[in-house]
Amino acid sequence: MKSLIFITFVSTLFGCLILGSCNLSDEIRSVHGGWKFYDEGDSNCVILKGEKFIPCQILKYGYDDDYIIATQRPTATCFNGVDTNHYPIGSNGVYYWIIVQATDSLIGPLTQKEFEAARIRMQIPTDLELRSLY
Repeated sequence: MKSLIFITFVSTLFGCLILGSCNLSDEIRSVHGGWKFYDEGDSNCVILKGEKFIPCQILKYGYDDDYIIATQRPTATCFNGVDTNHYPIGSNGVYYWIIVQATDSLIGPLTQKEFEAARIRMQIPTDLELRSLY
C-alpha cells in the first residue's frame, strides 16, 4: 500500500513539474523577412532571427519591406539568454532598434535622439510607425 501511495505521489509530482514548465500562453508571430516575435510571457518578448535578436522586453514594433523598428526596455532576466548590451541611459530607459532587412543588420540599442538621427540618415519612411504588441 505504501509503495502504491509513493508511486502515485511521484507520478503526480512529475506530471505537475512537466505541465508547470510549459507556458501555455507562448506566442510566435512572423514579423517579416524571417524575423519572428516571440512572447514567452512575464516580460519575455523578443524579436529574433537565428543568433541575432532584440532582447527582452519588446514594447512596440513596426515593419515594412526594408526595415523593422522596435522599442525595448531591458529586463534582468530573459528566456533567450543573457543580455550583454550596454545601455547608456540605464536599465530603466526605453531603447530603439533598427533591423535592416536586406542585410539582416541589427542596430541598437539606441537612445531616442540616436534613433531619430539614424532614421533620417537611413531614410526610413516616416509612415513606418511603432505599434503596440496587442
